[in-house]
Order: sequence, then structure tokens, then C-alpha cells
Amino acid sequence: MLLLGLAGTAMWGCSALLGLDRFDGASLAVESEAGEPLDSADAEADGTANAMTAPDANGSEGSDGSSATADAGGGQGAEASDGTGQGTAASDDDDSGYAIDTDASRDDSSLVDGANDAVSDAAVPLFSYTFDTSTQGWSVFWAGLGDAGADACSLTLSTTEGDPTPGSLELKAPFNGPTESLNMGVVYGDGGVDLTGRTVTMNVKLSSGLSSDPNHLGYALQFAQDVKSNWADNGVVGLHPGAEWITLTMTLDHPKGNVANGFSPAAIHNVGVQFGIPGGAAVSSCSAADIFIDTVVIQ
Repeated sequence: MLLLGLAGTAMWGCSALLGLDRFDGASLAVESEAGEPLDSADAEADGTANAMTAPDANGSEGSDGSSATADAGGGQGAEASDGTGQGTAASDDDDSGYAIDTDASRDDSSLVDGANDAVSDAAVPLFSYTFDTSTQGWSVFWAGLGDAGADACSLTLSTTEGDPTPGSLELKAPFNGPTESLNMGVVYGDGGVDLTGRTVTMNVKLSSGLSSDPNHLGYALQFAQDVKSNWADNGVVGLHPGAEWITLTMTLDHPKGNVANGFSPAAIHNVGVQFGIPGGAAVSSCSAADIFIDTVVIQ
């Protein structure tokens, strides 16, 4: 796939920035009886993704919904970012491809420049992560997998899986029971990045594992945190083992899930995705997960 020019805002190591306290590894309880709706959609076993509303997908322990802000001090592991994966904005003064009227009686140059700016902004993402040659700074921030933590998970590059073309990030994690979860993504600097008006899209595929219980599926949950640790997510989406790729989309100005008071898209510290198994899933249905992530674009 096309790898955009990557530059821009530098990323920093998680542990140095977070003090190991930005991520709390939420355990989501997303349940449904057989035949009953999972809030937004049924947990169907037909290979399609299910959009579900998480009552407590706020990155904090407990299920009373009292706080959507990430808990400080969860013992989460972090890996250093490598500074790659950041796209550069297109030049505002490139007028190639536009015909300028040379009639001296009027000046259309400002109109041409404005049109070119709009085309550039629409065509070039602020950040693009294609995972063709490196993990581009993505890591597992935290994992609560029984007795296992983030160091029990692996992130490698796959040259055979990908969407839209081969080349993706492959996550393997030893899930083995309900309420287990992990947080992964990319971290920006202490001052964060301004993502006001931006949308985050990513493609994910559950190859195997998590939960095979059709009424308590494993899930993916897009999230972001600002520099003050305020959490926002987009609600959980059920993942069927062996299903096709699905696209997750989160508009940072208007997240559809839990949003902490004071959350600011103008100062984002990290963006990522949580994978987990809801409470209520049969233990026998839970197993180690093999998950692929590709084409994460912030635009």
C-alpha cells in the first residue's frame, strides 16, 4: 500500500510521559441474553461486526459509571515510540494542475490558492499508519490478562494480511477469560497534538480467539486521551473470530461512547484501540487472540 511521507509531531516513550499512569485497562461488561439486542445491535454469529454500547467503557475499574477519566496508577507497561508514522501536510503554495486566468482585469490567484488548499487538506492525512515496514511507534500500553501483562503480548508485522493491501500490524495476546482487556495505540508528546475536527479510522480483523460466545463477543473499542488524562471512546464493536476486516471510525469532536468532562481534542496525548472480552462470556469460549490492525488514518 502507499506509505505517505511521515514527519511532523514527535512521539515520546510512554513510560517517560505517563509515569505509567495514563492507562487503566478497562474491563467492559457488555452482555446480552440470546435473542436480545446489545443496545445498538444484536450479537449475531453471521460473520458481521456488531456495534454495541458499552455502559462502562471509560478505562476505569468498576461498573458504576462514576468517572470516565482514566485512573492514575494502574501499573501499565509502555513501550517507547519510534517517532515514525506521522504524515506531513501538503504545501499550500503548490498551484500545479490549476489554470489561472491571465486577464489583467481581474485577479483569480486567491481563488486558485484557496481551492488548492482545500484539495491538499482533503487529500493528505495528518497522520497515517500503514505498518508496511515498521510498527510506527504503536505499542501495547497496558494489559490485564489474568496473571499476564503487556509484556506477554507481541506486536509484529504481517506481510500476508492487510487492508486494503498486505502489510499490517499483528497483535497476539493470551486472553483466557471474561473481563480481560488491553489498550494499545500511539503516544504523542507531553503537549499533545491538536486533533480538533479530525476523524480517526482504522481497519481491524479478529483472525481467532477472544470470545466465541455469540451472546458475549469479544470487542474493539476506539479511544483517545488528552494531556490531562481525560478519556473518550466511541463505543464497543463486537468481533467475530474469523470474520472479514471491519473499519472503525471515531470523530474526536463528537465521540459516540463515554466522554470525560473536560476532554479536549485540541490536546490529544494518545489514540488507540482496546480489545477485550465482556463479563458474562463463558470461560470455555475465551482464548488467546490473533488480531490484525491496518491503515490507521487521522484526517
